[in-house]
Amino acid sequence: LDSSNTAMLTTMCKNPKLAMKLLDLYASPQELSFRDGSGEFIRIPGYKGAYDAAEYKKRWPEITRLYHEGKLFDGSLPTPSFLGVGESELELSRAIKKVALLQADPQTALDEAAKKVQDLYDILHN
Repeated sequence: LDSSNTAMLTTMCKNPKLAMKLLDLYASPQELSFRDGSGEFIRIPGYKGAYDAAEYKKRWPEITRLYHEGKLFDGSLPTPSFLGVGESELELSRAIKKVALLQADPQTALDEAAKKVQDLYDILHN
C-alpha cells in the first residue's frame, strides 16, 4: 500500500529542528486521520486508524467490515515481479538521493545507476 505520506529532510535544510516539527505534525495521528480516505474513491487508506474513523465507516461500510474481519485482501494476487526489478528500483532510488543531496549531477548519477543495473541484469539473465 502506498499511503502517499513521503517526505525527505536533507542536510541542505536551513532549519532542521523546525522542519522536523513539521514532519512530526504531518505524521501525527490527527493529521493522518484527515487522510482517512473518506473523500477518495478506489483507494485503500494507508493509515490503519482510518478504518475506525466514523466518516470512513459511513462511506465504505463493506471495506471497513472486510478489513476488521481480516478478509480485505482475500483472493488478491501478488504483483508480478521480474528478476532484478527491486534491485533496479533501489539503484534508481540511490541515484535520486545522490542528486537531492548534491552528491552527483543528474546525468552522472543516472549513468552510474544504469551501469549497476546493466551489470545486475547480465548476471541474472545470462
